[in-house]
Amino acid sequence: KLMFEKILNNRFIVLYIAPFFLGSLTVFSFQPFNLSFINFFLLPMFFLLTVYVNKKSKSTYRKKPFKRNFFLLGFIFGFGFYLSGIFWIAHSLTFDESFKILIPVAIFVIPLFLGLFLGITILIIGPFLNYNFSSLLLFSGSIALSDFIRGKILTGFPWNIWSYSLSWFTEILQILNKIGFYSFNLIVITIFSIPAI
Repeated sequence: KLMFEKILNNRFIVLYIAPFFLGSLTVFSFQPFNLSFINFFLLPMFFLLTVYVNKKSKSTYRKKPFKRNFFLLGFIFGFGFYLSGIFWIAHSLTFDESFKILIPVAIFVIPLFLGLFLGITILIIGPFLNYNFSSLLLFSGSIALSDFIRGKILTGFPWNIWSYSLSWFTEILQILNKIGFYSFNLIVITIFSIPAI
């Protein structure tokens, strides 16, 4: 218990190491791994980490601009999420010598840009989150909205959306005909996040 408290009291671990680690592990819920169940741990932990930062920002982290904490948390999670999730782009650039110069852009610049979407989302909603169901709905709805905006803005980047982690479950995907892809994404994020409460 003392070691766990020591970890949680370490700002660097909470704002940088933990969110990057959680975001990076999400890759195992997508193709070709299809370990969807890990999202029942990763998304709730991300939610709980955000609530924890909200609580600490009213005390310990207050000395620093506390809104920056929320942005960093979301941004670092997003960077890990996209860095591990779209790493395949770099591999696709190795087939032509003239494209190899773009590999650093694919590996780092694209995930850094896409991480901004989650960074801004958590920056906006972080101060309102608590350990309750309405906060969980705000969290899920905001991430789903962020995915929707990301999928539409600048001609769209609809990759690494949480719904894809159920792509192996063809029976349940039939619901997409009725409610649409982004509505399904909202439901998926909410269901994955529920263990947090």
